[in-house]
Amino acid sequence: AGEADFLVSVPFDAVEDLKKFNFNVEKIPSLEVQFLVFNVGSDFMSKVKNRQAISLAVDRESLVNSLGEYSTSVKQYVSNGVFGFNPEISQPRFDLKEAKNLLLATNSQDDVLKFHLPKGLDLLGELLRTRLNKIGINLVVSYLDNEKLFESLEKKDADIYFLGFKEDLGDSLNFLTTMVKTNGVFNVGGYSSKTVDALIVKSEVEMDQLKRLEQMQEAMKIISEVDFFGVPLFEYDTLYSFDDRFDFNPRIDGYFYFDDLIVK
Repeated sequence: AGEADFLVSVPFDAVEDLKKFNFNVEKIPSLEVQFLVFNVGSDFMSKVKNRQAISLAVDRESLVNSLGEYSTSVKQYVSNGVFGFNPEISQPRFDLKEAKNLLLATNSQDDVLKFHLPKGLDLLGELLRTRLNKIGINLVVSYLDNEKLFESLEKKDADIYFLGFKEDLGDSLNFLTTMVKTNGVFNVGGYSSKTVDALIVKSEVEMDQLKRLEQMQEAMKIISEVDFFGVPLFEYDTLYSFDDRFDFNPRIDGYFYFDDLIVK
């Protein structure tokens, strides 16, 4: 109807319609990473080789391709551009043969695991169930409403959970202190590491920003490549759309100022 010139958080399925009205579409990473979290208190997940096997069995690229062009696979728990992001972390591998060998080493094949995730994520649940079945794991998938999911998280009823975390302030410390640090407020998987805890505590008080960056990057590398805290999966893009009469470059923090909306 010509009543809007600028739109924020555009739904992915609206993009083609907007283009018909000569609206430009720009995207930036949302800074919210979606990932699996392992309940390390369960017998299966207490073994790091089993956690690594699950990571190897997840085909992230197939998942991202099925989600469409406005999602990107990730290799750690914060976005590129967030302070604490570690560029040295290697791209996760998809290797079903090695995953099987790891499970054989721990005598964990034919185990039954529970995966709890929000309703509406059938695609992800089915993909993980299928992949784990190929390495000899029977995955029972449950799609829960928010209330039931929070109850499950509190009771640690499942072996695997699907969660997301957004670094609004562009700093990894919030994720590390709340979800990774021993007894963190949202450490739903029960993960605990004296080495990682020490790095987090240091980064909380370190005034030298270079040292602080190194401390958080080291912690991120340990939970991503050594301890297998979970499985980083993907992040969605945030979309902006605006009338062709304007120029606009989105900010990495997601904020927008009308002074940045330039008339051509």
